[in-house]
Amino acid sequence: MNQILVTTALEETWGIDEQLYFLGDWCMLYNRRGIWSKRSFEIQSYHWRNRKKFSKNSKYVDSLYEKTLAELTIYLNNYHNLDRPIDYWRIIIGPWLLSWIPILWDRWESVGIALKKGHFDSTIILKLNQKDMVPNDYNEFTHYFQQDIWNHWLYSEILKYSGFCNLITKKSKNDHIIRLNKPVSNKIKMLSFLDTLLGMIPVKEKVYFFSSFFPIQRLFLLSLKLKQVPRFRLGLQNVDLSNIKPSETIRKTKISIKASNGFEAFMENFVLRGIPVSYLEGFSSLKDSTKKIKSKAKIIITSNGHFGDEVFKIWAAERKMGGNKLILSSHGGCIPSKYSMYEHQEEIADSFVVWNKPFYRKEIQLPPHKFVNLNLKPIKKGKVTLVGLDFPRYSYKVQSGPVSSLMLDDYEQKYAFINELNSDVMKDLRIRPYYTDMGWDTSKRYIDSFGIEKICKEKTLHSSIVRSKIIICTYPQTTFMEAMLSGVPTILLYPEEYWEFAPIFNDLVQKLKMANIIFSNYKQAAMHLNKIADNPGEWWDKPEIKKAKKYFHKMFGEADSDGLNKWVLFFKKQIKETYKFA
Repeated sequence: MNQILVTTALEETWGIDEQLYFLGDWCMLYNRRGIWSKRSFEIQSYHWRNRKKFSKNSKYVDSLYEKTLAELTIYLNNYHNLDRPIDYWRIIIGPWLLSWIPILWDRWESVGIALKKGHFDSTIILKLNQKDMVPNDYNEFTHYFQQDIWNHWLYSEILKYSGFCNLITKKSKNDHIIRLNKPVSNKIKMLSFLDTLLGMIPVKEKVYFFSSFFPIQRLFLLSLKLKQVPRFRLGLQNVDLSNIKPSETIRKTKISIKASNGFEAFMENFVLRGIPVSYLEGFSSLKDSTKKIKSKAKIIITSNGHFGDEVFKIWAAERKMGGNKLILSSHGGCIPSKYSMYEHQEEIADSFVVWNKPFYRKEIQLPPHKFVNLNLKPIKKGKVTLVGLDFPRYSYKVQSGPVSSLMLDDYEQKYAFINELNSDVMKDLRIRPYYTDMGWDTSKRYIDSFGIEKICKEKTLHSSIVRSKIIICTYPQTTFMEAMLSGVPTILLYPEEYWEFAPIFNDLVQKLKMANIIFSNYKQAAMHLNKIADNPGEWWDKPEIKKAKKYFHKMFGEADSDGLNKWVLFFKKQIKETYKFA
């Protein structure tokens, strides 16, 4: 029987009755199992399941990022008739490039493994409009890489470049990529209107807060203590780039990175093919828009604007060139990953405020600013709440965690854990799936396995925590931090092999394991929960558990009552240092 290579979940590329060679689990949508389960198929194992390979690839991608950034700096300066240093462009294009290179590498590796095996006879590629594959900006880029049609385009280009002969070209029935269209909520509109009014008050500000993730009340108090008018500033980019078309000629330009292997040769020819419009054809419009920002503050702080707000990034890069301070602060997280952003935030910032004990240069530890310490008393009658995780079907970074197909391993661990729980615990169990579906249909999987009555009905994580007698977190990030700060007994169950931590936190993880707060073995976690579920507060208040929690809060801070004052002192120090010569 003929075998056909399938790169995505687009069923029009699956042929008629051929045997299917799926490039990965991302091709097999859970809600379409009635279709693919009837076909004869083989699934290629995901290459980053091998964590030694993952570690080696991480180092390689990091070095390639720096080399590519240097060449793009030269190209973009020439294109825009500018003379800006590499750190200027690092601020603007860094977040995109830190995803673009890993995406290309991941797709290249998957195709390369398939070609070496040579189990298939042909593959179907769709005729697509190349210009439609170019995102307008970083936010749209993050929307694109989750779509099958965009990834099919990428896999097809790699296959063509690799010289695979048996390509069957087919006109697509639905070749349109879904553009990003995020409607603005009424709450955001109201806050933006209020922010405009506050901006009319003629008070000089020294600190420019932008997308800072401070709760509104705290931001007000903090601003007043700094003797400036509170401002929300939830977003700046209001330039419509949809009418600016990508230049086909420009995007065929080759960038020389002195290629030393086949992938780098492909990169040289392809790096500009997917660069957002905001960095090429639309850059001047965005740069002009920065003139509308009237603030003269010499200190700029953001928790999230340095990723996706293109106008802010250009403005911040220009201001930093002029000697202003750029301060970044964590907007989430808990136990820092060993593999994440290649110190991008530390590179672009003058200071990086973190919740954890600092271990990189420029890091400063302050209390988590987006949380308020609930200090809840453990309750006997409450729910046992499991908070789920989801990652996109297609990988987009070299980062710790169960990316892409590894998400199914994560789900299987939680599935096995739940099946080990006794009837009394199952009665109280409620599952809170990840807040948005990333393509794996984990919510539907939980419903099909355990019933819809087991799905949490609370609208927010906060309300779930308040009504729980114990929280089972499934990943060591923001949810785990919030649960630990709440006072509610908390357990973390996660696939340890995929969550590599910064070595400085190994001792903490070991202590939390000894205290039965952290588990990687689902049977041990279930055994512990079955034992304590009747009165988890009794376990939570044991001296050895309190000691472990105290160490956790030493490493990651507490949302204490004095937390705001610590932030005030931090900013006053920054103001004194920055304005002493003004």
